[in-house]
Amino acid sequence: MNKPIRVAMVEDHPVVREGLRVLLDLAPDMEVVGEAENTAAALALVARVPVDVLLLDLVLGQEDTIQLIPALRKEAPSMRILALSSFTDPPRMVRLASAGVDGFLPKSVEPDHLLAAIRQVAAGRVVLDRAIAEALRDPDSEEAKKFAELTPRELEILRLLVEGLANKEIADRLRISERTVKVHVQHIFAKLDVRDRTSAAVLAIRHGWL
Repeated sequence: MNKPIRVAMVEDHPVVREGLRVLLDLAPDMEVVGEAENTAAALALVARVPVDVLLLDLVLGQEDTIQLIPALRKEAPSMRILALSSFTDPPRMVRLASAGVDGFLPKSVEPDHLLAAIRQVAAGRVVLDRAIAEALRDPDSEEAKKFAELTPRELEILRLLVEGLANKEIADRLRISERTVKVHVQHIFAKLDVRDRTSAAVLAIRHGWL
């Protein structure tokens, strides 16, 4: 039997936390492993408890949690971060994408969609709400022009990266060696000037390429 997805939440409203806890407790494949209501408590939580997916409210009182994301990444490198926000203005979304989250949804998301997003993020995929993806798109930017440098094979592999496939899965899908996939991935990262799969995927979505 597969282990449940270990989910923690960073949310400063007790009523919202309670609602999320009830929803997650009803999901047989998920387990709530912790809660925090401010940035200091969030860092302490992920340092103390193994977390697969962290639900992160972007605004905690007067605290802007986007600036917290790099510290969370450093404390728990393998943890996936799914941001929830009541605000989808383009400047905030651009900052969020640059910070390197694995997904972001509006707080108005339907419960079933939130559970599905948690499962997708836990599986290595990047999840964006349609409205937020639209807010991020800027097809005329200098960054968007970087995609013109990718070869057809690199574009094909980038699509599979966005789907959350590992290198071996991509190799099997394309019938090439895993070593060849690794070389292509390195070239993709270099051409897009990113350091990881999530950043590459978010960049692709942000500029309307995927």
